[in-house]
Amino acid sequence: MKLRIVGFGATVAAVLVLLGSLIRGVDPSGRLEDYEVLVAPGIPRLDDRIRVEVLNGAGINGLARSVTERLRAEGFDVVYYGNADSERRDSTTILDRAGNDPAVRAVAAALGIGRIEVAIDTTLYLEATVVLGSDWEDERDPE
Repeated sequence: MKLRIVGFGATVAAVLVLLGSLIRGVDPSGRLEDYEVLVAPGIPRLDDRIRVEVLNGAGINGLARSVTERLRAEGFDVVYYGNADSERRDSTTILDRAGNDPAVRAVAAALGIGRIEVAIDTTLYLEATVVLGSDWEDERDPE
């Protein structure tokens, strides 16, 4: 019985605190005051920059750098470029890192790549990873 009374008292106190904070947040006109709203980062809008990393899995010197320059010239935000792991890749692939299909398709269209795989990794803070394979053709790369 004593526990029930304590629980009821705690519930009443919590309701009073919430009611008080609501009343305090309402101005005389009956509107809620303007508060700064914090929004967690999510899928960027299409007009935002699309963040990309470019990895050279073909073993061709300078390939990731030249593709990075091409993507940057087209307005993409290449945040990192370098070599993929030591294993050579046959096929050039774009990895969807954030579940943002329109952004990934924009990267694919810019490079003329049709192979897209979903490999979500939100710790990378980017929309796409381009892994260049030995099938990358010179005519795709305007150098």
